Amino acid sequence: MQEMYFSPHQGYEIYRANPFGEGLKRWLEVAPGFHLDRVQTPLRIEALRAVSVIGEWEIYSSLRHQSKPVDLIYFPEAQHKLQRPLERMASQQRRLDTAYNNLQDRGGCQGPPKSLQTMQDTLCCGLEQ
Repeated sequence: MQEMYFSPHQGYEIYRANPFGEGLKRWLEVAPGFHLDRVQTPLRIEALRAVSVIGEWEIYSSLRHQSKPVDLIYFPEAQHKLQRPLERMASQQRRLDTAYNNLQDRGGCQGPPKSLQTMQDTLCCGLEQ
């Protein structure tokens, strides 16, 4: 099992400043985590394995604290790319559910969301004709 670790100098490599002393001002200006109040689009975060949850938690918790629409979906055994059929199906279904809920909140959606099975049946039926 290979985990993802970051170098202690990665922040400097990204922002060209250290997150303390004189460099703190630069971080406050450019680091996305300090500008989450500007986010207006609903966000869905997929975390693959525990280390990913830790990395995504700052953005997720900040947006939740601001009552912004955000979902965090955790796949504990997933690889970088979802390969297992049930993980892929869960991810795709959640994508539909999130889109439906966001449209419904804005008054732009009529009726319940289509399930993946219904969509698959529709597509397969269309291909058979």
